[in-house]
Amino acid sequence: NIINAAFRIAVPLFIMLSGFLLLDLLKDFDFKTFYKKRFLRIGFPLIFWLVIFFIWQYFLGYPTTAVSIINRILSVNLEHLYFLFIILELYFITPLFLVFMKNTTPVSHRNMTLIAIFFTLSLSAINVFFPKARVLTNKNILTIFIPYISYYLSGRVFANIHWIVRNSFYLLLIYSGLVLFTAFASNGASGLTSLFCSS
Repeated sequence: NIINAAFRIAVPLFIMLSGFLLLDLLKDFDFKTFYKKRFLRIGFPLIFWLVIFFIWQYFLGYPTTAVSIINRILSVNLEHLYFLFIILELYFITPLFLVFMKNTTPVSHRNMTLIAIFFTLSLSAINVFFPKARVLTNKNILTIFIPYISYYLSGRVFANIHWIVRNSFYLLLIYSGLVLFTAFASNGASGLTSLFCSS
């Protein structure tokens, strides 16, 4: 469970790196070129792996009718492939972020990131403390990316921070402490590990 908790950082870290690279205000961009490049890199692989996934599901004996396939896609009940939908949707709204960021100050970028983080933490708090009012953004294809916006924007904000070795060491200690807390607080339940780590 400790290993599980330690490597849960992989998806948020990848999304932060994507924000670091794509929300570059010094690069010129136009919507058409941006979407074309992203679809070629993510859209085709997503379609390919969805086909492989449902063929595999068929051989495992799971329902593979048109209705069941559409239902699984819309509810993002696709095992590890959920990640590709998150990336594709974040890429889809990236030009909107770029337009905002190119016309505002770094302080506004930081404030927008803080608002996104607060929003994500609020969603997690509702899910933990008010189970009957749970907001299940991860169960809908149109909302699955929302909690990850804060990671995406953070990647760009952190790009402007100059790190020193001492700060990196402190962050490593904090990360190690959080990994141990998550592993023990979830008591071996992978579902709870996901919940703690998403917070």
